[in-house]
Amino acid sequence: MLYGVPQGSVLGPLLFVLYLAEVFAVVKQFGLLVHGYADDLQLYDHAAPSASMSLVLRLSDCVEAVKARMASSRLCLNSSKTELI
Repeated sequence: MLYGVPQGSVLGPLLFVLYLAEVFAVVKQFGLLVHGYADDLQLYDHAAPSASMSLVLRLSDCVEAVKARMASSRLCLNSSKTELI
């Protein structure tokens, strides 16, 4: 393989975490929390109701930065599976 992580391999989860280490750093620059498992990432934080719009903007900016970082590592963020709850 020239790039990527072979799906279903024994080392796949470890290699994926190594690929995403820089993505985790990007998320932390936005002051957000991140949880990663297998091929799933969750970005989250909390805010008072009066600051919720600021949090939504920070999350949105962070998702764009994560998307750019992943693209530079030849990974693809699946926009159809990305949602804000």
